[in-house]
Amino acid sequence: MAHRDRSHRGRNLAGAAAPPLTFIAGNDTYRFGSLGYLHYANVSVGSPGQWFLVALDTGSDLFWLPCDCIMCSMPGLVTISGQELNPYSLNKSSTSAKVPCNSTFCGRPSPSHCSPTHNTCPYQVQYLSNNTLSSGVLVEDVLHLTTDDSQLKEVDARITFGCGMIQTGIFLEGAAPNGLFGLGMGNISVPSVLANKGLAANSFSMCFGPDGVGRISFGDKGSTEQDETPFNLEQSYPTYNVSMTQVSVGENVTDLSFSAIFDSGTVFTYLNDPAYTAISESFNSQVQEKRQGNDSGIPFEYCYDLSANQSRFEVPNVNLTMKGGKQFHVTHPFVIVYIKDAHGERTMYCLAIVKSGDVNIIGHCCEYYVAKGSPLACFTNLNLLFACLDFDGVCYYLQNEMWKMLTFDPNPENFMTGYRIVFDREKMVLGWEASNCYDAKNYSTLPINPPTSSAVPPTSAVEPETRSVGSNGSPALSPPPLPGSGSPYLNSFACTLITVFLSLSILCFAVPSS
Repeated sequence: MAHRDRSHRGRNLAGAAAPPLTFIAGNDTYRFGSLGYLHYANVSVGSPGQWFLVALDTGSDLFWLPCDCIMCSMPGLVTISGQELNPYSLNKSSTSAKVPCNSTFCGRPSPSHCSPTHNTCPYQVQYLSNNTLSSGVLVEDVLHLTTDDSQLKEVDARITFGCGMIQTGIFLEGAAPNGLFGLGMGNISVPSVLANKGLAANSFSMCFGPDGVGRISFGDKGSTEQDETPFNLEQSYPTYNVSMTQVSVGENVTDLSFSAIFDSGTVFTYLNDPAYTAISESFNSQVQEKRQGNDSGIPFEYCYDLSANQSRFEVPNVNLTMKGGKQFHVTHPFVIVYIKDAHGERTMYCLAIVKSGDVNIIGHCCEYYVAKGSPLACFTNLNLLFACLDFDGVCYYLQNEMWKMLTFDPNPENFMTGYRIVFDREKMVLGWEASNCYDAKNYSTLPINPPTSSAVPPTSAVEPETRSVGSNGSPALSPPPLPGSGSPYLNSFACTLITVFLSLSILCFAVPSS
């Protein structure tokens, strides 16, 4: 009866202007360094609800959970209280069902793809990260949500998602070990399903706070004060792709037309030429510190030494003029790096953009992460050996027969940090408004802060954090509490250098791309 009542209330929401929705555990999201610096949320699926800590990815469509595992990374992922984050099980849910071959979500079935004997619909999703995919069968079950307002009315939405039997690549190295929540434009994504069922407007927002805490709200169309730019829709695979018409770096302004994908599932920001060279060389011409030679242990090309006694430095501000004329101010275009080797210790900062040979992607963060464990080869294109000895951002790597210690700023900020980003698929626009993700405005549980001024000075003064190289300065971030669980800190369970690059997933076999 309780489940029936919640479903009824969900249908009633569709009759009027539906309030925003969020996960039953709350609208909080958390960025975990130990899990690839992606943003995660706690979701409940099934009857009774099974709990999962899933990575949020605007660059792909399918929501999948580890399930009936043949190759998954689940073993060893536990809360500090000892509660294991388990895979999904159809047998444990009274509302679960396998998706049949004749389902509209089964795409273009053929005898080799859909099993007539078992009437099950297989899927395979390939991601741009090397050798990374998820495969299994499509299933249906209930996703437990609540209105993202003061009423907190429970809403059950029946959704289609992947029972992920096989994961490869970065999914076995620490990223999204308990599932991936695709937020793309395809019909199978949860935002699309909620909109098609009339449960929420066809829009959602994600807020990226500077401390790693964020928010997610389905049906949120933003505010009248936000800036907007249209999506580029002339693509075979629709993504949150937008156009830039001008780049300003400090005092230098360059007319430059290029497009990029806003992707929460990609950590770095990747730009190809001419955008990469224009921004990098302009940035380089305006900083006073000495540029370092290329270090193969660092993915960034433009890095600058800071003296031992240097308490502050100035960097030019980076602004992107979007199609339509609105400005997107990059709040933190650099990352601070600490290195210790046989020659001593040094600190430097780097322009936090990686040169791309392919697509342009605006990532949500700016650094990669190494968890502690045993040495193994990482960044295979660099042929480096890493020994991971600390939990948050410290790593030793071997270069020219010399071990070096590499530490990253524990509070990474970059292109989406400090904004509520609105992915409005009704108006087909990307919206953004300055926010610290705590101060409420418009929605009782979605915090927004408007910018204090639209004017941006050409340079910003920065005071690097006082730190002993090798110390663990990262704040301890934990997922939202699991009902009935103890302290939910995650134990380190893998050693890897994770460059999370999930954008532009390719859905194969049964799952349609839109």
